[in-house]
Amino acid sequence: MNCKKCQYLQKITGNSKARCMSHGLEVLLRRFEKQQIANAKAELRELRKLK
Repeated sequence: MNCKKCQYLQKITGNSKARCMSHGLEVLLRRFEKQQIANAKAELRELRKLK
């Protein structure tokens, strides 16, 4: 997943998780989706408790 821009950013920042803009957005989106799924599961659990 490391394109040249990602590698360059990682080199100059010393941060192995640094990403270029396009890859950074992909990572953020994936994290957001995981969070949404977790929230939905938690809501379902709460609803089941109420029944």
